[in-house]
Amino acid sequence: MVSKNGRLDFDVNAYTSSSVSTSINFWTQDRQTARLIFKLTKDGVPLPLAAATGKLVLVMSDGSRFIRDITIVDRVNGQAEYILSDKE
Repeated sequence: MVSKNGRLDFDVNAYTSSSVSTSINFWTQDRQTARLIFKLTKDGVPLPLAAATGKLVLVMSDGSRFIRDITIVDRVNGQAEYILSDKE
């Protein structure tokens, strides 16, 4: 199965951001194929995620919210992913 990927790069630093807006679009036809891929860095180098877990908060245009666990794909190189459900 071919995935439709939305890539997001984050630099971890002391500054906070309340939310991140993207221009990623998924459609109802993207069932079980819509995937968000996260790459985390700190000072330009991959951020190790050896002991990390992650949560993703999705806020939809209708105001609904989804809080989900993300999957750590590569703990050494700071990469994680989330496959959206059909409802998201």
